[in-house]
Amino acid sequence: MLNKSELIRQTFNDHPEYSNKEISRHVLKIYGVEIHGNLIVNVVGPSKTRKRFKERSSFINRLAQQLMASCGQDRRLAVLSLRGLNL
Repeated sequence: MLNKSELIRQTFNDHPEYSNKEISRHVLKIYGVEIHGNLIVNVVGPSKTRKRFKERSSFINRLAQQLMASCGQDRRLAVLSLRGLNL
């Protein structure tokens, strides 16, 4: 049996578009386990932040692909390049 945090992560991975209430309902319906919003926020973050990331994810993915291409598909070099930035 998975613990509550793992159930939340599994539901979020399967349905990243779900709000906190939808995650809670899904876990209750599928697994019969009641969870509360504060645990969801601690595990996968607030839905407001997740929504903002989802809106930007295609742009971020495109930038990541360009970075990987410029680094010759070398993930280590890409990470080192990002770490060298003064953000």
